Amino acid sequence: MKYLLLFILSFSPLFAYDWTTLYNGNHEIYDFSYCQTGLNQYALACEDGLLIYDGSTWNQASYGLPVWNILPWIDQQFLLIQGNGSYSDGVYKFNEYTQQYEIIEWIYYPNFLVFNEEQQEYYIGANQGLYQSGDGQSWQEVTYFSGRNCLDMVFWENHYAVSVSDNIPGVYYSADYGLNWNAPVSGCPYIQDMEFTSTGILYGIFPNNSNASGLWNSTDFGANWNWEAGSLYCKTVNVDVMQIIFVGWEINNGVAKWEGNHFTYMNDGLPCLDINKLCVNPAMSSIHLIALTDNGAYILTNFMSNDPVLSHPEIQLSNYPNPFNPSTTIQFETTNLHKFAQIEIYNIKGQKVKTLPVSPSPGHKVSVVWDGTNDTRQTVGSGLYFYQLQIDKKPVASRKCLLLK
Repeated sequence: MKYLLLFILSFSPLFAYDWTTLYNGNHEIYDFSYCQTGLNQYALACEDGLLIYDGSTWNQASYGLPVWNILPWIDQQFLLIQGNGSYSDGVYKFNEYTQQYEIIEWIYYPNFLVFNEEQQEYYIGANQGLYQSGDGQSWQEVTYFSGRNCLDMVFWENHYAVSVSDNIPGVYYSADYGLNWNAPVSGCPYIQDMEFTSTGILYGIFPNNSNASGLWNSTDFGANWNWEAGSLYCKTVNVDVMQIIFVGWEINNGVAKWEGNHFTYMNDGLPCLDINKLCVNPAMSSIHLIALTDNGAYILTNFMSNDPVLSHPEIQLSNYPNPFNPSTTIQFETTNLHKFAQIEIYNIKGQKVKTLPVSPSPGHKVSVVWDGTNDTRQTVGSGLYFYQLQIDKKPVASRKCLLLK
């Protein structure tokens, strides 16, 4: 009965969505990356290497293996994982200038590569374990996960979560930055893809076509899980800087927003409905979503048309200096603001970093300084951040800033 109810609720009024093509071709796209310092603007990971955008055209740099994840690294290089069970599987660096791959560490059948900005550490999950590095160059195995097939890993403050598909399938969780781990509790679902909200709620995808397939959440950082919505062949979940929850399906169901009790589908104008991943471009200041599909990458920017973040054109929000190190001044000016306001800082994954209270006065320029720390006074890492002005807890304006060290 609950599946029938959800099926009925899933139908919602149609809206016109304007998906723009980033890349369209005969490649399955798995990941997206932006390099701030190199020659090229974008890179896409695909089933046969990389697709590199040089400002006008996409060029393929093939190594003969699928690239699953790619991250901007150092000295105009990307850090990436590639492989599908071959002797060449591992973590590589790719040089933008020479277009050459170089092996860093052999790791059999890698599943994911992630970067923890707060702790400045990299992790690779693979078919036989989990690996950690402080610089991307030297890697060591996390012995607790030896022999386990690690599918995904996410972070929220001191809480880490790793989804595993064998031995005891489910989500392993840590409350002390990964020093000690807890095994999945009884009844933990099989989770393939995960994402934290800025408040620490963890969303996960139960894939494939079982009775438990669909969207799940955990309010205690991965220990216990609650069924949110049943839906077959869900593939990926993403939470953007506005804390909107998006779900993508691997088989012809496209992309939708989760509204709390139903999905609002956003497929009008999307050329391919077979989704591999949902993500954002950290170089863009506008609110947007990128869908990586079986035949291209597409970006959507107009899904916030009815949100209050776009309904206050009289508010001018900016920061200086930008880029900055170690602090920047965020300021805004408005003629009709009489309510409580605050600035919230988010990283590129949509996780809240810090809240800055402000006391605005009508007709005056208001400023607040962000010193590059989080709510626990720890210094955050270099990278792109979003700052959002909220009035009575409602977003009214959002911009980006770049911390360079």
